[in-house]
Amino acid sequence: MQFNYLPSVRGRLALNKGDASGAIESLGAAAPYELGGTKAIDLDRTAMFPVFVRGEAYLAARQGSEVAAEFQKMLDQRGLVLNQPISALALLGLGRPLQYRGFCNVQ
Repeated sequence: MQFNYLPSVRGRLALNKGDASGAIESLGAAAPYELGGTKAIDLDRTAMFPVFVRGEAYLAARQGSEVAAEFQKMLDQRGLVLNQPISALALLGLGRPLQYRGFCNVQ
C-alpha cells in the first residue's frame, strides 16, 4: 500500500493540479517496487499502476523519450498487467509522444 498505491494516488493528485514534476517525484517511492504485486483487494488492477501514472506525468512534462520508456516497460511485463484495461492504455500512451512530435522531445 505504501510503496505502490499511495505514491500512485499522490502522483495522480499532483497531475490533476498540473504539477508534473511533483507527480514524478512522488512516484519515485514506487520505483523499486513497481514490478511487484500489491495486497490491495483487486491485485490485477493495481499492478504497474505507478508506471502508468509516471508515464502520464512525463507526458505532461513533455519528456517524450521517458514517456515511451515507461509505457514500453508495461508492455514488456504483460504477465503483470494480463488483459486489464491498463494494458490497452499503455499502447495508447506509447503512441502519444509520436503524435506530438513538436510537443515532446521524441527521438
